Amino acid sequence: MNPPGKEATDLMRAKNWAKAKPVLESVIETYHGESKADNPLWMLAVTERNLRDTNSELATLQKFATQESDFADLFSD
Repeated sequence: MNPPGKEATDLMRAKNWAKAKPVLESVIETYHGESKADNPLWMLAVTERNLRDTNSELATLQKFATQESDFADLFSD
């Protein structure tokens, strides 16, 4: 059995952003076990950046920041 996100990682390495996005969205619904660059939310933001979907990228980064304690200071005053 492949680890969660392996298919998405392979698609991202191949720069197949359009196919990677739905795979990542599916992984995000069921798996949040990784942190930093291996987090599916971060991977989705990278994919959205490469698809030039800046609104979706920003929304995804905001979700990522609330999930990752290292980035919580982004929301402090």
